[in-house]
Amino acid sequence: MQLDENGMRYLIAMKLFTYSRRFTSQNAQLNFRDITWAYYSESQDVLINFCKNSCGERFLWKDARALGLSLWIKNNATLYSVNNLAFSFVKIFSSSVFLLK
Repeated sequence: MQLDENGMRYLIAMKLFTYSRRFTSQNAQLNFRDITWAYYSESQDVLINFCKNSCGERFLWKDARALGLSLWIKNNATLYSVNNLAFSFVKIFSSSVFLLK
C-alpha cells in the first residue's frame, strides 16, 4: 500500500521529529498539527509500521506517546494493542515504585 498525501506529511514530520529528538529532550512530543495529518490519512497501517521501524528494536509506550499514536489510530484492534503498551508501562512503573518503598 502506498502513502496518501496526508500520510506523507505525517511521515516527513515524524522523521524530522525522531531525528531532532536525538539532540533535544527525550520527553518531547510531536506537534498536534502533525498528528492531525495521520488522523486524516487513509494509510494508517503503513504509518504505524513506519513509526515502529523508526524507534529501533523496541517500540515502547514513550515512543507511541511521543508520536501521538493513540490520537490518530482509527482501527480498534490496533488501538487496543497501543493501549496494551500503555498498560505494560504502568505495570512496570508501579512495580518499580513498589520496590523503592
